[in-house]
Amino acid sequence: ERKCPLVEHNNNVISHQSNKLPRLRDSNSIFIGNMEPYTSELDLTNHFSCVGKIQRVTILKDMFTGQQMPAAYIQFKHPQSVIAALKLHGSYLRGNLLVVKRKIKANRRSLPN
Repeated sequence: ERKCPLVEHNNNVISHQSNKLPRLRDSNSIFIGNMEPYTSELDLTNHFSCVGKIQRVTILKDMFTGQQMPAAYIQFKHPQSVIAALKLHGSYLRGNLLVVKRKIKANRRSLPN
């Protein structure tokens, strides 16, 4: 069993876990922000696999340039893994302090022609 990285909390980090409004959430997925530009799927898998079985890692890319953005989504096999993964908010990966929060389902609207 692999241990999770130690979470060194920075007192200046603001928690992004808000319960003010009910939101539709993907119960098995998290959003990761503030990633170092060259973070790979393997880096993310190694960092988050300690909290549960990972189904999919999606690193976001700019739709115009194709360049990697500093954000990703991870889908776990079980929703309980999300609760454990949220504890990695404020952990460091490749020198950057990660933002980890629940994935919120986007409202899919059709675009005008």
